[in-house]
Amino acid sequence: MSSLDRRSTLLGRNAGHWEGTFIRLDDQGLESERFGTRLHVSETDGQSEAALTYLNTGKVATMRFAEPPALMAISPDGHWSLGPDKTGPWPAVMELCLVDGDRRRRVVVRHGAERLESVVVVEASPGVVDPAPAPPLRARVLPGGDGSGSGWLAAH
Repeated sequence: MSSLDRRSTLLGRNAGHWEGTFIRLDDQGLESERFGTRLHVSETDGQSEAALTYLNTGKVATMRFAEPPALMAISPDGHWSLGPDKTGPWPAVMELCLVDGDRRRRVVVRHGAERLESVVVVEASPGVVDPAPAPPLRARVLPGGDGSGSGWLAAH
């Protein structure tokens, strides 16, 4: 997929307003915090921009780029995955977003020197009813088939 196709696919499926709920999980996989968000994804002056407002504090975090980062995998359906932003043992940050029309699910996984932290984000277009999972959200690591103890994170 060419750079122009990647950008237009990303914006075509993800642009607009999104209302959401951030759910932070502690290092044990138990919900530790929950708050509302608003996200606006747009194209401004040839740049893709995502402005995220944390409704609990009013703080706005903005990300801008002319082209999607090289590590960003973008599917034809608009799903995307951003690999680790740094290479090395600590810290590691990964993000995955699945798009389904007017609904999205994002998972951000951060692993620092001392612990794992995850954020589950439920987002929908304004007016679309798509409630977040009932609190408290709990996730657990399922053992891998190779006996290593690693595996998938399952939330319930």
